[in-house]
Amino acid sequence: MEDYSSSGNQQVAYGMEENQLILQTISSSVSNFGDEDDKKLYKRCIQHYIESQILYIESDYSKAYKQIRQTQKLLILLYEKILAKNILMIRSELNRLGSISRGKEKTETNAFLRMGFRDLQEAEQKFIFAKNIRPFLYLLKLREMLFALKILKDAGVDGSKRAKSL
Repeated sequence: MEDYSSSGNQQVAYGMEENQLILQTISSSVSNFGDEDDKKLYKRCIQHYIESQILYIESDYSKAYKQIRQTQKLLILLYEKILAKNILMIRSELNRLGSISRGKEKTETNAFLRMGFRDLQEAEQKFIFAKNIRPFLYLLKLREMLFALKILKDAGVDGSKRAKSL
């Protein structure tokens, strides 16, 4: 076993905390909108995350760090797939609701649709930004994708749910 400093130990602990947050955030999207491949990939991410926790408890920090990085690498693939699906789904739903509300006088509906489209554009920008971050900056990529997913969830709620009150 390699000698790992206390800063390395802290880095592993921080990586595990971040992975937990990232896994929790995408969980509902995978279970509600993911296909079987997405669910299998999510399960692999969970397995690597658990393996990293076991290695951390055993004080094998170098192997735990490698598992954390593997988890993050798989999470990037999963986030890219889920974000692409959600962007298409929310855009089509907002377009459908926009065509229904066209010509009606409910200004609140139009305002919510505009907010939904604005959030959708912001999420797309974050997603593009995340895809263009250097390849080995996994955590930075994942944070941007996490923010994009949270914004997409807001766009779906603001634009779709409230606009259905036509």
